[in-house]
Amino acid sequence: MIYLAKDKGISLKIKNLCSNPYIYADKVQIKRVIMNLLSNGIKYSYKNSTINIQLYNEAEYTCFSIETKSPFIQPDNREAIFAQYISFAEAYQELGIGLGLYASRKIVNAHGGTIFAESYKDNRNIFYFKIPNIKDCVCASKTVTF
Repeated sequence: MIYLAKDKGISLKIKNLCSNPYIYADKVQIKRVIMNLLSNGIKYSYKNSTINIQLYNEAEYTCFSIETKSPFIQPDNREAIFAQYISFAEAYQELGIGLGLYASRKIVNAHGGTIFAESYKDNRNIFYFKIPNIKDCVCASKTVTF
């Protein structure tokens, strides 16, 4: 992903604030969620901006957030972007068929977590997900179906 970011002059800043160094999850599936959020972040971010990535704990959850400088997302669209085959890529002259965030939601939900987006008029967008940080959580090995 670093090469995609460099092509747009985007810098990535990563901050790990986790007090618990372990994440109990399906490594491949959670990596898929992170990669999707990051690739979307790079795709829609303004050129020469910074993407801030944070990993932190919140009660019994491990949380991940990605903050970008990108176009404001209307409130009605913030939930719709997680639906299957819903894509606003055409409006931004980008390529997308609306499966990445849909799949990400399915994966995060299978882990017993939540995923959501916030958007601000100053063109800051933050995508978050959080999953329970429980060692023997059966959700971490649950099969994801689409």
